[in-house]
Order: sequence, then structure tokens, then C-alpha cells
Amino acid sequence: MLACALAVAACVGAPVPEKPLPLFLLTGQSNALGETSGDTVPEYDTPHSADREIRLFWDNKVDASTDLGASTAFVDIQEQQGGYYVGNDTHWGPEIGIARYLYDQGYKRFGFVKVARGGGGNTHWDKASAGHMYTDITGAVTTATAALLAAGVPFRFVGLVYLQGESNSTAEATAAQTRFEDLLTNLRTDLPNAAQMFGFIMGIAASSDDRDTTRTGHAAAASGDSTIYYQDNTDLVSLLPDGVHFAKAEKITIAERTGAQIVTSGVLD
Repeated sequence: MLACALAVAACVGAPVPEKPLPLFLLTGQSNALGETSGDTVPEYDTPHSADREIRLFWDNKVDASTDLGASTAFVDIQEQQGGYYVGNDTHWGPEIGIARYLYDQGYKRFGFVKVARGGGGNTHWDKASAGHMYTDITGAVTTATAALLAAGVPFRFVGLVYLQGESNSTAEATAAQTRFEDLLTNLRTDLPNAAQMFGFIMGIAASSDDRDTTRTGHAAAASGDSTIYYQDNTDLVSLLPDGVHFAKAEKITIAERTGAQIVTSGVLD
């Protein structure tokens, strides 16, 4: 298990897995980060075996100059540091539901590298615009995978899970398709062992013209590329506590939908 491999001092002589560890890169803005002020209870849910066995590395941001918190190493699936945004003492997003769904489907060996931001349009993820989130992603992956390499754990990035778009400007919404396609293409090149990484776009649900345009662009990206999946979540719009952010039940729902797409894609097979 990865937990053993990372604790090298306590696991001398443990066998190194022969197959590369599948990793998902999770990124996006506030709904990827995970709003918790709308949750009915502080904790994300009752305990699940996936929480102890699936690994998570995170490095979340407020903006280009303010860090929200980082794990600094792979740890159990858990809530992450909050305390910056009112009502959000902690954060948790799609990683919880995806991990549990895949675990229940029989996939018990994979991990997440999560790099999310509290808000902002897709320019922050655009390499050509020197977006800080692109730089932060590559930096976080370098740190995360260094621990795997040091422990002798081979790995491969199998999926980019992306939830962004509520704060896109009109220009950013218009460019949503190409911005995602460029992000996936660039990360396939710039991340280690990511050349075959699929894209999984989690659709935003909030209502506005720019958000409709963003959704149209994201759906178009998936319709023209068999390695990109898009899920529509507009059926949940009436359930958003503040009109923008998913609460606990909806976070689990959208995560399970993406989990089903991951199974269909075969990236973990």
C-alpha cells in the first residue's frame, strides 16, 4: 500500500508495487475546493474505508499570493484547512465522493493531487497567460511525486478532474472550450507520466449567461474528443444553498457522477 511505501522507515523490506499508482489531478475554483458553509453538518459524512486507503496530497490557494493550506505529503482522504472564507472552517470537494464511489466499485489503489483556488476565472489556469494556477499545479505535482519517487513507488496521471467556471468573465466563458483543451494538452506534456491523461469536466450548475456559455464550451470539448468527459449538473441548480456552491449532498452527487464516468473511461483498468 502507498501508506506503507511512504513510511519507508517503518516499512523496510515492503514490496514495491509493480504497476504504477494511478493519480488524478483535481483542480478548479471554489466548488473544486469545496464550500462547507452550506453543509448541514461540519464533517463530510460517516467514515468510509476509502478515507483510510486512498491517498490525497493537496496544496490549495486563495489567490496568487495567498496559500490556503497544504498537506506537504500524501495523507488519508480528509477535510483540508479552511479559516479564510467566512463559514468555511475546513474545505472538502469532489475528492471525497469520487474516492468512495471508485472504492465501492472495486478500485482500491489510486490517489489524488488536489490544487484548488477559492475563486477566479479560467485565465488563472492558462499557461499562455502565465496563470498562477498552472504554475501552482506543476509545483505541487513536483512536490507530491518526489515523495513517491523517493519511496520507489511508480505512478501515472490518469485523469484531470476539473470544476471551474462560476467566475468566468464573458471573454473567459467564450474561451472555455479552448482553455480546457489547452490546459489538458499542456499538462500532458509538462507533468511526469501524464501523456495519456484523460479529462473529466464537472459541469457548473449556477445560472447566468456567462455560465451557460462556459457549459456550452465544456460540453463541446467533450463532444469532439473521446478522451474528454463532461457531466451536466444543471439539474442541481435549485439545490445550491447560495445559488453558486454545492452543499454536502450535491458534492457527493456530482462526485459519484464523475466516478461513474471514470469507470466508463477505463483509465483505472
